[in-house]
Amino acid sequence: MQIKAAAVGVLALFGVCANSAWAQTSGNTASNDAVMSNDAPSGPKHKTLSFVRAVLQIPQGQPVGNIYRDVLCALAPSPITTNFSGDMPAADFRGAFAEQQAAAGYTANDESLFGDMDTKDPDLLVAAAITGLNIKVCAGMAARGGLLQGMSSSATAQIVVNWQVANGLERKIVFKTTTQAKASVQADYRSADMVAMRAAFSQAAKALFAMPEFQQVTTFTADEQATTAQLSEPAPPTTYIASVPLSAQSFQEQLKSTQAQVVTIRTGMASGSGFYIADGLIMTNHHVAGKGTAVKVRFLSGKEIDGLSIASNAKR
Repeated sequence: MQIKAAAVGVLALFGVCANSAWAQTSGNTASNDAVMSNDAPSGPKHKTLSFVRAVLQIPQGQPVGNIYRDVLCALAPSPITTNFSGDMPAADFRGAFAEQQAAAGYTANDESLFGDMDTKDPDLLVAAAITGLNIKVCAGMAARGGLLQGMSSSATAQIVVNWQVANGLERKIVFKTTTQAKASVQADYRSADMVAMRAAFSQAAKALFAMPEFQQVTTFTADEQATTAQLSEPAPPTTYIASVPLSAQSFQEQLKSTQAQVVTIRTGMASGSGFYIADGLIMTNHHVAGKGTAVKVRFLSGKEIDGLSIASNAKR
């Protein structure tokens, strides 16, 4: 199927009013001559991961441990109970996950305090559900006030975590597993339970990264690397986009043809419109697909093909 480049008016609208990104597709579906500057990305071994969600799947008010205020850590414990159930602030556990991610040699999907400026979407999304928790805090004299109040307490946490890994681009879960872990910490007794819980979660993440099945799912296959390399072949250094003569037809008469030239660009985290500017090249907004982002290109017919954002310019 041949699709001509979009009309000059549409190009001007996107070029001036929107930040731009260029996407290259794996199929030749446009006919104009155009080339552009492109630095082909080298294929990393591991896919980029983003920890997106943590859920506490323990009923609210259920006991999950004890705090002891005696020196022997054995007498008259006070129960520790969950004060909520459901979504937890992901940031509380993202750091623990990132620590193990870096230790396992995976590239982190860095997040800027200013938001997504020029980073590509992660290849895979990771979520965790805490289904089991047992915490023991030995506060001792630190909980009795006075001069000893600032002393640290010891705490131990055992945790059970159900993990899910999703491919946002394909809209499907690609891996599920459960890990268990235990950790001991020294912390202020007022926060020792949460500190121990975070440490145990970090160890559960470490066990996840050590699983061969997880490593297999999160490592690029030879076919995936070949597809990326094919889409990322460097183009000549200069871009030429053939001019399109003004049409003598009315807008209503052009509408069907124009619609056929517009596509939907979908990433794992966003979606937006795009349009062909040359054979195999599509322009979309920068915020839809930063450089290096894998995309799905959906046509009016419903057909989808793979693509890759090969250049992006936020200022333009």
